[in-house]
Amino acid sequence: MKCQIIIALFLLSIQTISSYGLDEEDVIDSSKNDSFLCCCPDYANFSVWHAKWEVLCQDDAMTIRKARELYNKSRALMNSSKCQEALKLINQSLEFDPESSDAWNLKGAALACIYSFDEAISCYERSIGSDSSNPRPYSNMATSLMYQKRYDEALEFNKKATELLDKLGGVWWPW
Repeated sequence: MKCQIIIALFLLSIQTISSYGLDEEDVIDSSKNDSFLCCCPDYANFSVWHAKWEVLCQDDAMTIRKARELYNKSRALMNSSKCQEALKLINQSLEFDPESSDAWNLKGAALACIYSFDEAISCYERSIGSDSSNPRPYSNMATSLMYQKRYDEALEFNKKATELLDKLGGVWWPW
């Protein structure tokens, strides 16, 4: 996310500089336009912006890799019915990537595994909010709602999961 923001800021800076009728050399050479640089000191050195952008992109890539690594480990633990251990790792994964639909869905599954259905439902809602095209949280939500004897709601979520699954060609996967 930071990488996307810095790219947008960088592009905005280029657009702003062009609107003043300046090019990169004019901006780097502060003697040509002190008033612009006074107002916009961050635009003064493109190489600094570029270096910051590269670092943030690398940080984002490492963050996403770490989140995915923790997610995969927690999924393996879930496959071994080690729900409490999986929950610890998935919480760590969400610290790195709080918008991961798959991670929120897996957290919901881990919570349902330990019979914390209200919390599981909240996680499925968060997962659906991040990616409403994924059938898994809908199906998992239906299961948790059935355990709470909320059958009408469960049926609606199950129907939605089936619709989405049909759009994907009927391919299904766990969690």
